[in-house]
Amino acid sequence: AGHSNARICEDLVISKGTLNTHLYKIYGKLGVHSRQDVTTLIAETDLDALSRGNDATDATKRSEASTRG
Repeated sequence: AGHSNARICEDLVISKGTLNTHLYKIYGKLGVHSRQDVTTLIAETDLDALSRGNDATDATKRSEASTRG
């Protein structure tokens, strides 16, 4: 399991507001709304293909399409 927001703030010596701002921006770039969505996206994404510069898997494309409406 991941760390709590409080633990992350403590480890990085940042405020909860700063952490929330960073999470909001990261989630926006990934097209997700929560840590669970990030976990699902990672599980459905061919990370090897992404590291080679190839297109993401169909699951990732479906995830992106669903966030667009």
